[in-house]
Amino acid sequence: MFLAMHIPDGFLSVPTGLALWVVTACVVGAALSITREQLKERQIPLLGMMGAFIFAAQALNFPIAGGTSGHLLGATLATIVLGPWAATLVMTSVIATQGLLFADGGLLSMGANIFNMGILGAFLGYALYRDLQRLGLPEHLATLIAAWISVVAAATACSLELALSGTTRLDVVLPAMVGVHLFLGLGEGVVTVAAVRTLKASNLRYRLVGQHASTGEGGSVTPDLPPAATGARVLGWGMLVSLVLCLLSPLASTAPDGLARVAERTGFSKKTRVATGIFANYHVPFLNGGPSIITAMVTGTALIGAVALCLGYILTRSRQHDCDENNVQAAP
Repeated sequence: MFLAMHIPDGFLSVPTGLALWVVTACVVGAALSITREQLKERQIPLLGMMGAFIFAAQALNFPIAGGTSGHLLGATLATIVLGPWAATLVMTSVIATQGLLFADGGLLSMGANIFNMGILGAFLGYALYRDLQRLGLPEHLATLIAAWISVVAAATACSLELALSGTTRLDVVLPAMVGVHLFLGLGEGVVTVAAVRTLKASNLRYRLVGQHASTGEGGSVTPDLPPAATGARVLGWGMLVSLVLCLLSPLASTAPDGLARVAERTGFSKKTRVATGIFANYHVPFLNGGPSIITAMVTGTALIGAVALCLGYILTRSRQHDCDENNVQAAP
Protein backbone atom coordinates (compact mmCIF):
# COMPACT_ATOMS: atom_id res chain seq x y z
CA MET A 1 0.00 0.00 0.00
CA PHE A 2 1.27 3.46 -0.91
CA LEU A 3 0.46 5.89 1.89
CA ALA A 4 -0.92 9.39 1.58
CA MET A 5 1.10 11.95 3.52
CA HIS A 6 -0.85 15.16 4.07
CA ILE A 7 -3.70 16.26 6.37
CA PRO A 8 -6.86 14.49 5.15
CA ASP A 9 -10.38 15.85 5.38
CA GLY A 10 -11.96 15.05 8.72
CA PHE A 11 -9.01 16.19 10.83
CA LEU A 12 -9.80 19.92 10.64
CA SER A 13 -13.03 21.69 11.47
CA VAL A 14 -14.76 23.70 8.73
CA PRO A 15 -13.91 27.10 10.30
CA THR A 16 -10.25 26.18 10.71
CA GLY A 17 -10.01 24.78 7.18
CA LEU A 18 -11.71 27.79 5.63
CA ALA A 19 -9.62 30.28 7.61
CA LEU A 20 -6.41 28.65 6.38
CA TRP A 21 -7.79 28.62 2.84
CA VAL A 22 -8.28 32.40 3.05
CA VAL A 23 -4.75 32.98 4.40
CA THR A 24 -3.26 30.67 1.80
CA ALA A 25 -5.18 32.25 -1.07
CA CYS A 26 -3.98 35.73 -0.05
CA VAL A 27 -0.34 34.64 0.13
CA VAL A 28 -0.48 32.71 -3.14
CA GLY A 29 -2.10 35.72 -4.82
CA ALA A 30 0.74 37.91 -3.57
CA ALA A 31 3.25 35.30 -4.73
CA LEU A 32 1.79 35.39 -8.24
CA SER A 33 2.02 39.16 -8.37
CA ILE A 34 5.54 39.44 -6.94
CA THR A 35 6.96 36.53 -8.93
CA ARG A 36 5.48 38.02 -12.09
CA GLU A 37 7.55 41.16 -11.50
CA GLN A 38 10.76 39.44 -10.41
CA LEU A 39 11.03 36.19 -12.36
CA LYS A 40 13.64 36.13 -15.13
CA GLU A 41 13.15 33.92 -18.18
CA ARG A 42 16.38 32.07 -17.50
CA GLN A 43 15.03 31.03 -14.10
CA ILE A 44 11.96 29.34 -15.57
CA PRO A 45 13.67 25.93 -16.04
CA LEU A 46 14.41 25.90 -12.31
CA LEU A 47 10.67 26.14 -11.59
CA GLY A 48 9.98 23.01 -13.62
CA MET A 49 12.95 21.15 -12.17
CA MET A 50 12.02 22.00 -8.57
CA GLY A 51 8.36 21.06 -9.02
CA ALA A 52 9.16 17.70 -10.59
CA PHE A 53 11.93 16.83 -8.13
CA ILE A 54 9.96 17.76 -5.00
CA PHE A 55 6.93 15.75 -6.12
CA ALA A 56 9.04 12.67 -6.86
CA ALA A 57 11.12 12.99 -3.70
CA GLN A 58 8.09 13.48 -1.44
CA ALA A 59 6.75 10.09 -2.47
CA LEU A 60 9.89 8.27 -1.31
CA ASN A 61 9.08 7.62 2.34
CA PHE A 62 12.12 6.46 4.30
CA PRO A 63 11.89 4.46 7.55
CA ILE A 64 12.84 5.98 10.88
CA ALA A 65 12.67 4.68 14.45
CA GLY A 66 9.45 3.40 15.97
CA GLY A 67 7.79 2.08 12.82
CA THR A 68 7.37 5.55 11.36
CA SER A 69 8.41 6.83 7.95
CA GLY A 70 9.42 10.27 6.74
CA HIS A 71 9.61 12.06 3.43
CA LEU A 72 11.08 15.24 2.02
CA LEU A 73 8.95 18.39 2.25
CA GLY A 74 11.21 20.40 -0.04
CA ALA A 75 10.15 23.96 0.80
CA THR A 76 13.56 25.01 2.10
CA LEU A 77 15.26 23.52 -0.94
CA ALA A 78 12.88 25.39 -3.24
CA THR A 79 13.34 28.68 -1.39
CA ILE A 80 17.16 28.45 -1.50
CA VAL A 81 17.07 27.97 -5.26
CA LEU A 82 14.10 30.17 -6.20
CA GLY A 83 13.31 32.52 -3.34
CA PRO A 84 10.26 32.37 -1.05
CA TRP A 85 7.66 33.76 -3.45
CA ALA A 86 8.47 31.50 -6.39
CA ALA A 87 8.99 28.59 -3.98
CA THR A 88 5.48 29.17 -2.64
CA LEU A 89 4.09 28.79 -6.17
CA VAL A 90 6.05 25.59 -6.78
CA MET A 91 4.95 24.07 -3.47
CA THR A 92 1.35 25.09 -4.15
CA SER A 93 1.48 23.35 -7.53
CA VAL A 94 2.85 20.17 -5.96
CA ILE A 95 0.45 20.03 -3.00
CA ALA A 96 -2.61 20.96 -5.06
CA THR A 97 -1.85 18.26 -7.63
CA GLN A 98 -1.32 15.70 -4.88
CA GLY A 99 -4.69 16.56 -3.36
CA LEU A 100 -6.70 16.75 -6.58
CA LEU A 101 -5.29 13.80 -8.52
CA PHE A 102 -3.61 11.55 -5.94
CA ALA A 103 -6.08 11.83 -3.02
CA ASP A 104 -3.14 12.94 -0.87
CA GLY A 105 -4.75 15.38 1.53
CA GLY A 106 -8.31 16.64 1.49
CA LEU A 107 -9.91 19.58 -0.28
CA LEU A 108 -10.95 21.42 2.90
CA SER A 109 -7.52 20.79 4.41
CA MET A 110 -5.60 21.76 1.25
CA GLY A 111 -5.25 25.34 2.42
CA ALA A 112 -3.67 24.08 5.65
CA ASN A 113 -1.36 21.69 3.78
CA ILE A 114 -0.16 24.45 1.47
CA PHE A 115 0.29 26.84 4.39
CA ASN A 116 2.17 24.37 6.62
CA MET A 117 4.44 22.74 4.06
CA GLY A 118 4.65 25.42 1.38
CA ILE A 119 4.23 28.92 2.75
CA LEU A 120 5.53 28.47 6.30
CA GLY A 121 8.32 26.17 5.12
CA ALA A 122 9.41 28.52 2.32
CA PHE A 123 9.44 31.78 4.27
CA LEU A 124 10.82 30.41 7.53
CA GLY A 125 13.42 28.37 5.66
CA TYR A 126 14.45 31.44 3.66
CA ALA A 127 14.75 33.67 6.74
CA LEU A 128 16.78 31.10 8.68
CA TYR A 129 19.06 30.26 5.74
CA ARG A 130 19.79 33.96 5.11
CA ASP A 131 20.23 35.01 8.72
CA LEU A 132 22.35 32.03 9.75
CA GLN A 133 24.75 32.76 6.90
CA ARG A 134 24.90 36.39 7.96
CA LEU A 135 25.94 35.15 11.41
CA GLY A 136 28.86 33.38 9.78
CA LEU A 137 27.64 29.78 9.68
CA PRO A 138 28.85 27.71 6.71
CA GLU A 139 26.25 27.35 3.97
CA HIS A 140 25.78 23.62 4.45
CA LEU A 141 25.14 24.05 8.18
CA ALA A 142 22.75 26.97 7.59
CA THR A 143 20.91 24.84 5.02
CA LEU A 144 20.60 21.86 7.35
CA ILE A 145 19.31 23.93 10.29
CA ALA A 146 16.85 25.88 8.12
CA ALA A 147 15.41 22.69 6.61
CA TRP A 148 15.25 20.96 9.99
CA ILE A 149 13.44 23.79 11.75
CA SER A 150 11.02 24.29 8.84
CA VAL A 151 9.81 20.71 9.27
CA VAL A 152 9.38 21.11 13.04
CA ALA A 153 7.52 24.38 12.44
CA ALA A 154 5.15 22.69 9.98
CA ALA A 155 4.47 19.95 12.56
CA THR A 156 3.83 22.59 15.23
CA ALA A 157 1.40 24.45 12.97
CA CYS A 158 -0.42 21.22 12.19
CA SER A 159 -0.70 20.46 15.91
CA LEU A 160 -2.22 23.89 16.60
CA GLU A 161 -4.71 23.43 13.76
CA LEU A 162 -5.79 20.02 15.07
CA ALA A 163 -6.23 21.44 18.56
CA LEU A 164 -8.22 24.44 17.28
CA SER A 165 -10.45 22.02 15.37
CA GLY A 166 -11.18 20.05 18.54
CA THR A 167 -9.72 16.92 16.96
CA THR A 168 -7.34 16.30 19.85
CA ARG A 169 -5.82 18.14 22.79
CA LEU A 170 -2.77 20.33 22.21
CA ASP A 171 -0.90 18.84 25.16
CA VAL A 172 -1.33 15.42 23.54
CA VAL A 173 -0.67 16.13 19.87
CA LEU A 174 2.08 18.78 20.11
CA PRO A 175 4.71 16.68 21.94
CA ALA A 176 3.94 13.68 19.74
CA MET A 177 4.14 15.63 16.46
CA VAL A 178 7.24 17.61 17.39
CA GLY A 179 8.97 14.53 18.82
CA VAL A 180 8.52 12.58 15.58
CA HIS A 181 9.38 15.49 13.30
CA LEU A 182 12.59 16.33 15.14
CA PHE A 183 13.92 13.13 13.57
CA LEU A 184 12.20 13.72 10.23
CA GLY A 185 13.69 17.21 10.07
CA LEU A 186 17.21 15.82 10.25
CA GLY A 187 16.49 13.70 7.19
CA GLU A 188 15.06 16.76 5.45
CA GLY A 189 18.20 18.70 6.27
CA VAL A 190 20.56 16.04 4.95
CA VAL A 191 18.63 15.68 1.67
CA THR A 192 18.43 19.46 1.23
CA VAL A 193 22.17 19.91 1.79
CA ALA A 194 22.91 17.15 -0.73
CA ALA A 195 20.57 18.68 -3.32
CA VAL A 196 22.02 22.19 -2.93
CA ARG A 197 25.57 20.87 -3.20
CA THR A 198 24.64 18.92 -6.31
CA LEU A 199 23.24 22.06 -7.92
CA LYS A 200 26.40 23.97 -7.12
CA ALA A 201 28.56 21.15 -8.44
CA SER A 202 26.75 21.49 -11.77
CA ASN A 203 28.45 24.89 -12.16
CA LEU A 204 25.11 26.62 -11.79
CA ARG A 205 25.53 30.00 -10.14
CA TYR A 206 22.01 30.79 -9.08
CA ARG A 207 20.27 33.49 -7.11
CA LEU A 208 16.90 33.91 -5.50
CA VAL A 209 14.07 35.72 -7.24
CA GLY A 210 14.62 39.30 -6.17
CA GLN A 211 17.16 38.31 -3.52
CA HIS A 212 20.63 36.81 -3.71
CA ALA A 213 20.78 33.17 -2.70
CA SER A 214 24.39 32.82 -1.74
CA THR A 215 27.14 35.04 -0.46
CA GLY A 216 30.73 35.05 -1.46
CA GLU A 217 33.79 35.80 0.63
CA GLY A 218 33.31 38.74 2.93
CA GLY A 219 29.54 38.55 2.53
CA SER A 220 29.46 39.83 -1.04
CA VAL A 221 26.66 38.52 -3.21
CA THR A 222 26.97 36.54 -6.43
CA PRO A 223 24.77 38.41 -8.90
CA ASP A 224 25.01 36.05 -11.86
CA LEU A 225 21.88 34.53 -13.32
CA PRO A 226 22.32 31.05 -14.82
CA PRO A 227 23.04 31.11 -18.56
CA ALA A 228 20.17 29.82 -20.65
CA ALA A 229 22.11 26.70 -21.63
CA THR A 230 22.93 25.99 -17.99
CA GLY A 231 19.29 26.37 -16.97
CA ALA A 232 18.19 23.96 -19.69
CA ARG A 233 20.88 21.49 -18.64
CA VAL A 234 19.83 21.67 -15.00
CA LEU A 235 16.19 21.11 -16.04
CA GLY A 236 17.21 18.05 -18.04
CA TRP A 237 19.29 16.58 -15.23
CA GLY A 238 16.61 17.41 -12.69
CA MET A 239 13.96 15.62 -14.72
CA LEU A 240 16.28 12.63 -15.12
CA VAL A 241 16.88 12.44 -11.36
CA SER A 242 13.12 12.76 -10.80
CA LEU A 243 12.53 9.87 -13.22
CA VAL A 244 15.01 7.72 -11.29
CA LEU A 245 13.14 8.54 -8.06
CA CYS A 246 9.90 7.50 -9.76
CA LEU A 247 11.43 4.16 -10.70
CA LEU A 248 12.48 3.68 -7.06
CA SER A 249 9.05 4.64 -5.68
CA PRO A 250 7.81 1.03 -5.26
CA LEU A 251 10.62 0.59 -2.73
CA ALA A 252 9.35 3.41 -0.50
CA SER A 253 8.55 2.56 3.11
CA THR A 254 4.89 1.68 3.73
CA ALA A 255 5.12 2.60 7.42
CA PRO A 256 2.86 5.49 8.47
CA ASP A 257 4.36 8.96 8.23
CA GLY A 258 4.63 11.28 11.22
CA LEU A 259 1.06 12.61 11.17
CA ALA A 260 -0.48 9.20 10.47
CA ARG A 261 1.51 7.61 13.29
CA VAL A 262 0.48 10.30 15.77
CA ALA A 263 -3.15 9.98 14.63
CA GLU A 264 -3.01 6.23 15.33
CA ARG A 265 -1.43 6.68 18.74
CA THR A 266 -3.75 9.43 19.92
CA GLY A 267 -6.92 7.93 18.47
CA PHE A 268 -8.11 10.50 15.94
CA SER A 269 -7.18 8.49 12.83
CA LYS A 270 -10.81 7.26 12.71
CA LYS A 271 -11.86 10.80 11.75
CA THR A 272 -10.21 10.42 8.34
CA ARG A 273 -12.50 10.96 5.35
CA VAL A 274 -11.19 8.95 2.42
CA ALA A 275 -10.55 11.16 -0.62
CA THR A 276 -10.79 10.11 -4.25
CA GLY A 277 -8.60 10.90 -7.22
CA ILE A 278 -7.58 9.53 -10.60
CA PHE A 279 -4.33 8.22 -9.10
CA ALA A 280 -5.57 7.61 -5.55
CA ASN A 281 -2.86 6.16 -3.28
CA TYR A 282 -0.38 6.80 -6.11
CA HIS A 283 -1.71 3.96 -8.25
CA VAL A 284 -3.06 3.75 -11.79
CA PRO A 285 -6.47 2.01 -11.67
CA PHE A 286 -5.86 -0.48 -14.49
CA LEU A 287 -2.40 -1.61 -13.34
CA ASN A 288 -1.12 -3.47 -10.31
CA GLY A 289 1.98 -3.47 -8.15
CA GLY A 290 5.15 -1.65 -9.11
CA PRO A 291 4.12 -0.71 -12.67
CA SER A 292 0.99 0.96 -11.27
CA ILE A 293 2.99 3.10 -8.81
CA ILE A 294 5.70 3.98 -11.34
CA THR A 295 3.19 4.99 -14.00
CA ALA A 296 1.33 7.22 -11.55
CA MET A 297 4.56 8.78 -10.33
CA VAL A 298 5.96 9.45 -13.81
CA THR A 299 2.65 11.00 -14.86
CA GLY A 300 2.52 13.23 -11.80
CA THR A 301 6.18 14.26 -12.11
CA ALA A 302 5.79 15.22 -15.76
CA LEU A 303 2.53 17.04 -15.08
CA ILE A 304 3.88 19.14 -12.21
CA GLY A 305 7.06 19.94 -14.12
CA ALA A 306 4.96 21.11 -17.06
CA VAL A 307 2.61 23.14 -14.84
CA ALA A 308 5.53 24.94 -13.17
CA LEU A 309 7.15 25.69 -16.53
CA CYS A 310 3.90 26.97 -18.02
CA LEU A 311 3.27 29.12 -14.97
CA GLY A 312 6.73 30.67 -15.32
CA TYR A 313 6.22 31.40 -19.01
CA ILE A 314 2.75 32.86 -18.44
CA LEU A 315 4.00 35.19 -15.71
CA THR A 316 7.01 36.45 -17.68
CA ARG A 317 5.03 36.81 -20.91
CA SER A 318 2.24 38.77 -19.21
CA ARG A 319 4.80 41.14 -17.70
CA GLN A 320 6.45 41.62 -21.07
CA HIS A 321 3.05 42.25 -22.66
CA ASP A 322 2.31 44.96 -20.11
CA CYS A 323 5.72 46.53 -20.70
CA ASP A 324 5.14 46.57 -24.45
CA GLU A 325 1.72 48.19 -23.99
CA ASN A 326 3.18 50.85 -21.69
CA ASN A 327 5.92 51.60 -24.20
CA VAL A 328 3.36 52.00 -26.99
CA GLN A 329 1.25 54.34 -24.88
CA ALA A 330 4.30 56.39 -23.89
CA ALA A 331 5.46 56.77 -27.50
CA PRO A 332 4.69 60.23 -29.03
